Amino acid sequence: MHHGRRGGAMKEAWNTLLARLDARTVRERALLLGALAALLIFVTDSLFIAPAQRSWRSDSARLTEARTQLATLDAQQAMLQAELELDPDAAMKARIAALQREASATGVRLQEASARFISATEMTRVLRALVSQTGGLSLHGLRSLPAQPVLERPAAADTEAAPADTGPGIWQRGVELDLRGEYAALLAYLGAIEALPWTLGWELLSIAADADGQARFTLRLYTLSLDEEWIGV
Repeated sequence: MHHGRRGGAMKEAWNTLLARLDARTVRERALLLGALAALLIFVTDSLFIAPAQRSWRSDSARLTEARTQLATLDAQQAMLQAELELDPDAAMKARIAALQREASATGVRLQEASARFISATEMTRVLRALVSQTGGLSLHGLRSLPAQPVLERPAAADTEAAPADTGPGIWQRGVELDLRGEYAALLAYLGAIEALPWTLGWELLSIAADADGQARFTLRLYTLSLDEEWIGV
């Protein structure tokens, strides 16, 4: 993708459009800017947001499936362990050993799936760095969003032999960015995020224009975590 050539053309088109807007009445400007914002959101969604959301849903499903399966295996293992203590049996021992092997393999799958998602604290650092590396864009605000449970922490099995810690749930953590700059710079920024080796959920909330011709963008990005960690901003 030729981001530089495309970005230069967009910048020129953007400046031409702003010059034409200056010649309009206040009411005409408001109407045209509203229509332009809607169009830019649509284009941005088609180019970046929608493809990213497909990857997000796929990787989220793998992580949730692995975590759910591991919780089920842990519960089954705890129940069999309790029965084994009451009535030792070779077949039951073999079943427990098989469950332990399956749980170990599922644990590996869970870690591999979670590695597709950047940690919440690292996400903040990376997003700030990408803004600094993107010409024509500046960060005017970044706030942490409350953690949202995607998969609640599994409840312990109703047995005395069940482990006290049944493992983590899955949490969605996010940040909201307030950006200023050119639309071409926003596309370059989204392209840089798209090139990251992690899966991120995206949501472009709004696009508006300042009186000086600078565009304002409100963007939300999400990651998943096995910990309800706080994002330091």
